[in-house]
Amino acid sequence: MRVAIVMGALVREQMNLWVACSELGVDMTIIGADPVLHRTDDWSSQSGPIGHARCIMLPVVSPAAHRGQQLWAYRGLGRTLRRLRPDVIHVESEPWGGLTLQTLLLTKASRLGSSICVHGADSIYWHGSRLEQSIRRLVLSVALPHVSAFVSRNRAGVRLATQAGLRASSPTRVLPAAVPDPNVFKPATDEQRRELRRRFELPEQEVIVAYLGRLVEEKGVRDLVEAAKRPEAGNPYLVVWGSGPLASLVEEAFGTGRLRGRYGGPVGRSEVAHAIQAVDVIAVPSRRTADWREHFGRVVLEAMFSGCAVVAYASGAIPEVAGDGGVLVKEGDVDGLAAAIGRLIKDESFRVETAMRGRQQALAKFDPTLVAGQLISLWSEVLHA
Repeated sequence: MRVAIVMGALVREQMNLWVACSELGVDMTIIGADPVLHRTDDWSSQSGPIGHARCIMLPVVSPAAHRGQQLWAYRGLGRTLRRLRPDVIHVESEPWGGLTLQTLLLTKASRLGSSICVHGADSIYWHGSRLEQSIRRLVLSVALPHVSAFVSRNRAGVRLATQAGLRASSPTRVLPAAVPDPNVFKPATDEQRRELRRRFELPEQEVIVAYLGRLVEEKGVRDLVEAAKRPEAGNPYLVVWGSGPLASLVEEAFGTGRLRGRYGGPVGRSEVAHAIQAVDVIAVPSRRTADWREHFGRVVLEAMFSGCAVVAYASGAIPEVAGDGGVLVKEGDVDGLAAAIGRLIKDESFRVETAMRGRQQALAKFDPTLVAGQLISLWSEVLHA
């Protein structure tokens, strides 16, 4: 089976699924852009080889490349696909995005006969301005009837695609597109943890609660700061890693002594696993907005793989990922969040049990080889339909 993956930036830390597919015998080529285009204040990536995967980087054509891959197209994509002549083209982008539309049009124009699978993440299609929504509806009406199969990172995405024009005969799956490497995201030994805490300037004997991600309203940073100050939270040692508009709020909370802990600034992708291994609890209090909701919650899964207890709001797709492998609190319930943090700090057996249960669930549901097998099964189903 020859498969071409058309995706955005080729970020090494997010390629484990495609590498696993290749290791299971798929003749795979990954087509994307240099990851420096995806550099932000929160995450930095480097160019370079990605395991043993065969990768092709193409120049991006976009009126606003900085706004993300949904507005991208690739120069030379048609020529590349004609040379590869894949049986399946798997587009890791939204069904209303530029890469999906470009791939469908080029495949039809070149008469390649390849089956097209689309792998989306969005759980809200109708966001943005009226003009943006109108364009999105038009692209969906053109694209979805010609999609051979659809994969979403969450159940809501599958429902939306079905409602927006995906054929009833097109098979669907709910699978992540990026899964952690279990050889990287794994529990640290006691000695490794002590060394990591020294590196990140963290106390060695404390139970440490951490937040890792963008410092924006929808990620619930304000709720976490408020919860950590409440008596029910047990006066936790909190470390916040990330950057964004709420960085000043976090710095002020630590600076005035209202919070115990420290603000660690942004962390590079290569250091995420080490940051998680250095702490005991990861907090993910994401909140829905009119235009956004958590479509997967990658840090939840990374923490679970790493044997770190997770406390999170039951928001968006987080319950689908965490299941009973984390402590879930009603979205917006700051008192409940504080109480959950307090219990995880004070009750060591509960904290350890939560972390162990989370790791077992992560390995059982989201191991890269397991997810790759499900994806290969879908591609085979499409080819034999």
